[in-house]
Amino acid sequence: MLIADLPPNARHSVLWEPLWAVPGTISIYYATLYQKTAGLSTLEIGLIASIGLYLACCAQLLAGTITDRLGRKRTTLIFDLLSWSVPMVIWAFADSFWLFLLAALCSSLGRVVNLSFFLLVTEDATERQRPRIFAAIKLVVMAAGLLTPLAGIAMARYGTLPTLRWVYLLGGVSMTALFLIRNHLTTETAAGHQSAAAPRGPLLGGVARGLRMLGLACRSRQLWPVVALCLLTNLAVQINLFQVVHLADNLHYGTTAIAALPAVAAVTAFACYLGPMPRWQHRPLARSILTGLLLSTAGWLAFLTVPRGGMAVLLLSTVLTAAGPFLLESYRDALVVSAIPALDRAELSSAIQTATALAAIPSGYLAAVLYDHEPQLLFGAVALCYGLSALAVLPLLAKGQPSTAADQAVSAASMTPSAPST
Repeated sequence: MLIADLPPNARHSVLWEPLWAVPGTISIYYATLYQKTAGLSTLEIGLIASIGLYLACCAQLLAGTITDRLGRKRTTLIFDLLSWSVPMVIWAFADSFWLFLLAALCSSLGRVVNLSFFLLVTEDATERQRPRIFAAIKLVVMAAGLLTPLAGIAMARYGTLPTLRWVYLLGGVSMTALFLIRNHLTTETAAGHQSAAAPRGPLLGGVARGLRMLGLACRSRQLWPVVALCLLTNLAVQINLFQVVHLADNLHYGTTAIAALPAVAAVTAFACYLGPMPRWQHRPLARSILTGLLLSTAGWLAFLTVPRGGMAVLLLSTVLTAAGPFLLESYRDALVVSAIPALDRAELSSAIQTATALAAIPSGYLAAVLYDHEPQLLFGAVALCYGLSALAVLPLLAKGQPSTAADQAVSAASMTPSAPST
């Protein structure tokens, strides 16, 4: 079995992830099309995204401290319910700007669970297992794309709005079941127990300490590329709001063709998981990350040349933009976890994610403006983000693995006199 040797938390999470992945993948993939069909304008969609990102940034500021205080397991359950179960039900009945905004605000609390789940499934794993854990979870999510053609067929027959309303409603039920089952099967990590038992100070003390550590990390010549990598690659994802709308409205692809693309991406990701990843176990993480970035850049440059009805170029772009981010994110996330000592992991990871959230706040509005002016500008900006990330990673290749430097930077930050943080 591909996951049989993984720690219990990771193994149970991968096995039950389809309960989130199937409705989650479909609902995220068609989110902008759903809002557009419900009557929202392009600027309203972008505004909702930007407001949601602003609240997400506020939630991210407290994510590390909350995760340390409540523990990885309890935080994951509480904020999964708040950020997925609740908004999925709201989305199912949303018919106005304000209801979509309310759902987006609830969804933005997912920044907290992004961190707690990230730690719950990886902290008790070895460094070699961590890329496989992230890859396995991403693979399950992408494999759910194999079912998106069914959604496309249903949309063609019953209409976009009715079909997606049922997807959101049934997804809320499915996700709630997952969260309760996963909470029952997983256990708190060793680092989570240590953090929960540590002396507690003011709630905002952990935020300040994490930001101080982030500032020190950014001044490290070996660690700043890691921070830049997280910022730029996250921005690339956040501004890519209108790909499906562009394919449908400007390039005139049908819902069946559009729905098939996630299936192609899933097959590509599975090939990466079985092909290069087992052979890259002893490869420097930075080198694997660079490979993913170059593939991502090439994929989005290819997307700029997709013609109306040109399936060959679209399929090439889909393969590259599936393989690139799959490899990139698996190794990038493993690098972040492995580079940070256990007791500082929640706070510094939260600080890095806060920086990425701050950078992404205007992305929804920016994406809408670029798209309305010229769609090619938006997708060119996505390619540019990945290209700049590749340049940022080059110093890591020249200097070797950054984990030692990260440990030194964080240790130095930990010794900085400050109030208790947790």
